[in-house]
Amino acid sequence: MSLGNTNDSTSICKRITVLNKNGMHLIPCSNLVHLTKDFPGDVRLSKGEQDASCKSILELLVLFAEPETTLTLTVTGEQAEEMAEKVSQFFSNGCILPPP
Repeated sequence: MSLGNTNDSTSICKRITVLNKNGMHLIPCSNLVHLTKDFPGDVRLSKGEQDASCKSILELLVLFAEPETTLTLTVTGEQAEEMAEKVSQFFSNGCILPPP
C-alpha cells in the first residue's frame, strides 16, 4: 500500500521590485505584515543571501530593501497563487494596502 504525497501545498516563486520611493521602511513593512498575517502558509522575501518572513516587521526591515530593489517572493501553502498575486499587487501599488 502506497501512502503517496499527502501534502497538497503549492509553492510559488516570483521576482518583484520595490516601487515605493522610500523603499521598505516601517510603514510598508507593517502594511505587508497586515496583508499576510492571516495566510496559513509561508510568505517570504529574499534579497541575495538575506531571507525574511513577510509576517515579521523586524525581519522585513533587516532586508534594507531600497527603491528599485529586486526581491524574490516565495509563497508556500494552499492558495499560494492567490497570496502571491496579492503581494505582487501590493508592490505594484507602491506598498499601499488595497481598500477593505
